[in-house]
Amino acid sequence: PYFTYARILLADGQIQAANHLLANIQQSATQTSRKRKIITTHLLLAQSSLQEGNQEQAREYLGMALEMASAEDYRRAVLDEDRILLELLPEMLSRAPEFVHQLISAGRQPSERYNLPGTLINPLTNRELEVLGLVASGMSNREIAEKLVVSLGTVKKHLNNIFSKLYVES
Repeated sequence: PYFTYARILLADGQIQAANHLLANIQQSATQTSRKRKIITTHLLLAQSSLQEGNQEQAREYLGMALEMASAEDYRRAVLDEDRILLELLPEMLSRAPEFVHQLISAGRQPSERYNLPGTLINPLTNRELEVLGLVASGMSNREIAEKLVVSLGTVKKHLNNIFSKLYVES
């Protein structure tokens, strides 16, 4: 849920909030040696850097992610991220040549994922963002209902709306 929330923040243009969340995720992932999480964090930080117009920093984050993903053969971790990162792959050949060639080849094939736009067609409401943030912080549905002073059914309805808008099932 943390990565989903970070992606929503990025899609909503809340770059500083996304960067803060990603820094926390990265610190935790580094302490526990969770390589896939570190890779995803680098990829999202690359996207954030692109949104800020910092191409050099974006390339550095992408390069770090590619080196780690190559060592673990985590192709899907890279291919599942924003298509704009895939456009930078030819520039990254020096970081992990064979792995990057595989990604470029796979990126040309039709995607199995939904063809989603860069921004949400039906953006999340402020309340849905609030609910998603509470889920990301680890709260249960019941705890969220108590905190927001709403019924458990209302929380579940918000979650269903969020799932629908983000094209996810759980």
